[in-house]
Amino acid sequence: MRLRLALPILLLAAAASAAVIDDLDDVSKWTAAPSDGVSLNLAEDHGAMRMDFDFHGHGGWAAARRTVNIDLPANYRFAFRVRGETPPNTLEIKFIDPSGENVWWVRRVAWEFPRYWTEVVADKRNIEFAWGPSPNHVLTKIGAIEVTVTAASGGKGSVWLDRITFDDLPVDASTPLVTASSSIDGQTPDRAMDGRVDTSWRSAAGGAQWLNLDLRNVREFGSLVIQWSAAPRDYDVATSLDENEWTVIRSVKNGNGGRDYLQTPNAAARYVRVNMNGGDSYAIDEISIEPARFGDRIINVYQRMAHDTLRGRYPRGLIGELAYWTIFGVDRDTGAKPLLSEDGAIETPAGFTLEPFVRIDGRLMTWADVSTTQSLEQNSLPLPSTTWHHPKFTLEIAPFGAGKASAPIGYARYRLRNSSAHPERAQFYVAIRPLRVTPPWFELNINELTAPIRSITWTGTELAVDDTRVVPLTKPTSVARRRLIAAIRVNYSIRRQ
Repeated sequence: MRLRLALPILLLAAAASAAVIDDLDDVSKWTAAPSDGVSLNLAEDHGAMRMDFDFHGHGGWAAARRTVNIDLPANYRFAFRVRGETPPNTLEIKFIDPSGENVWWVRRVAWEFPRYWTEVVADKRNIEFAWGPSPNHVLTKIGAIEVTVTAASGGKGSVWLDRITFDDLPVDASTPLVTASSSIDGQTPDRAMDGRVDTSWRSAAGGAQWLNLDLRNVREFGSLVIQWSAAPRDYDVATSLDENEWTVIRSVKNGNGGRDYLQTPNAAARYVRVNMNGGDSYAIDEISIEPARFGDRIINVYQRMAHDTLRGRYPRGLIGELAYWTIFGVDRDTGAKPLLSEDGAIETPAGFTLEPFVRIDGRLMTWADVSTTQSLEQNSLPLPSTTWHHPKFTLEIAPFGAGKASAPIGYARYRLRNSSAHPERAQFYVAIRPLRVTPPWFELNINELTAPIRSITWTGTELAVDDTRVVPLTKPTSVARRRLIAAIRVNYSIRRQ
């Protein structure tokens, strides 16, 4: 079963105090903007706007745009009423800045439009930067609103829109009160939430320990990030509205310390408690409560992890950098195509990636530590490759497809060569990770921007990654598994070429 993520558009009741932006009685304020080959007609229908569209058997979009002038506060909410009679298609609500070049949006991919009027709410946390040249991805002023139906199933149909409202929401800036079961002199509970990782709270040894956060009022949050310097093997995170009845929302088993990213979708509480099992002395350098949007999609947590670590440890798309990619495979294969990124990561048809790493002189080398070149076999054949260039080695990643279109097989050839003046000892790794080559913002027809892995099993000759077999043709020195991530390692003594 695939993991279902929280959807970015909430179905809730709009606040009674919200200001009406457009009650849709006058459709003339809206402009039809369909893509080529798509028909769209806007009409007033019993006090609402009806969008009649026809994709004429192909893809594209049907968009209705209205000019507005809205200065946004620190926190806000948009709401509108919608219903539809259409095959499943993608609903996009776009917010465009006055320049017309920068776009923010909320989306519902391949949505089963409700047949009856439904209140749809988009909070600030649900609205994401889509595209544009602005380096500042914070939406502060809106020059236009666009409602778009993009083809998923396609076909033709109608969507009704009514009563767009806007509400200024309060910002909760209160500082949580931190208490604990015990503490050592000079390492008090408040040090676990002072914004510094060079200070910490440390508990006394003996018995179960806990750290309690009083958020001052009931708040939504989407994740806890805990930086441990002395971690328990097992611990729970529990929430409460009144500090009497507690609900465990996350449990960590066989933890390894360091920094833990604990996603908490749709969590809301006044009190948050970390319960540490065992009798040792534990220490937290820093704990943070992340906004509710962190719980909406797993990709949000990976992006935070990528920003918190060294550049290169995660794909560049997770830190907002652009990267090219290309497809490869078997001719006439109509299934999902594998991808090769310019950095050498391979996205399998199942979605997960194979990422190369090289350890030399005790240092792990990533795409950020090398320069890369890309080429085609004989400069023309559809066999792409990426080569890493480092003063001590080159690494060529050359994937290709084989077999029949009905049963394709993907191969990846890795060639590690010495480019220094003397022999080198190196370790080569291929990491199997639940990430994609496809960048986080490329989500036109992708519901999941990560590639969830349910199980990884090493049989001694191959990895079973869910229903996909990953077979090393060179016997690995070792295969390490950590939860749902694996790394294949090969030791090399490479001589000068």
